[in-house]
Amino acid sequence: MDTNLQKLIDIIKSGSPSDVKLAQKEIEKIWHDTCRYDKDRKESVFCIFLEELKSFPQIKDVDHQAYFINTLKWPLYFIGEKYFSDWSDFILTYIQHPSGKVRQAIIRVSDYLLIDLQMDFKHASMILKNKDLKHQDIKDIVADDKKKFGDFVLAIENLVSRYYEPRFKKYKYVDSLPISVYKSLQMLLVELLKAEFYKKIYQDFLKELDANRGPRVSSGEILNIRQQIDERLEQVIKKTGGDLKLNDIKNIIYNESGQEDIQKIVSSFSDIQDFNELQQLISLVMDAWNYWPHKNLNGLAPVERL
Repeated sequence: MDTNLQKLIDIIKSGSPSDVKLAQKEIEKIWHDTCRYDKDRKESVFCIFLEELKSFPQIKDVDHQAYFINTLKWPLYFIGEKYFSDWSDFILTYIQHPSGKVRQAIIRVSDYLLIDLQMDFKHASMILKNKDLKHQDIKDIVADDKKKFGDFVLAIENLVSRYYEPRFKKYKYVDSLPISVYKSLQMLLVELLKAEFYKKIYQDFLKELDANRGPRVSSGEILNIRQQIDERLEQVIKKTGGDLKLNDIKNIIYNESGQEDIQKIVSSFSDIQDFNELQQLISLVMDAWNYWPHKNLNGLAPVERL
């Protein structure tokens, strides 16, 4: 382990703003002077940051958490294919952080995660030309990295659906949305898909996903149906004064442990006594169950796992 680098990281996690700024400049200098051209050194330094992710929740305040995240652009720049899931999981977790400072820091560094992905065959052939790889090997690497990217963006879209509230519908532009996790997720999508190159890859990913599903509901239709379910449930909650709010229901479904959670949701609407209204409510809750993300399905909805 690089003890000097570890000291710099410790300063970023707990030092004064001026000391943090100096430490960040020193880390940037290490990357430019050493890691950029030394593969072994790059791996060694990178692993220090990877290990630091485990103790991230112990950083004392949101300012220092944001300082640490802002420093991640250098290890993210040299991500290494085998570590993509670790970093993407970190981003997906902390883009949901209660603090806007932490979420903004995540958005700022997120596109560095994509730099080391090989998603263009010609470019990949040039980068990997000294690795004695066959034509098919490079095609497989490109296809695998495209899938990593597609799965990552789809996971963000599923979180967008989870945090959507009907009140957001009146806002035409992302910048106009009220400060919230939902707005940060939308901004993250904009950041990751701002280039036409990435938009095209994701569109092709969704087309292939829908083609493999066969004649079932497309990804775009799923997002529209989720929005309709949100609005219908919001109306029922306002009408009946249910004990659970919309986000409470989403959280129960996301963290569900079994079918009894459906009964828990239905039972919260104790004022509904009419049989027909109760049947409509059960049908609506089942729609939410089938179309909203579940944690134990890796953030997918049951209809997406068909």
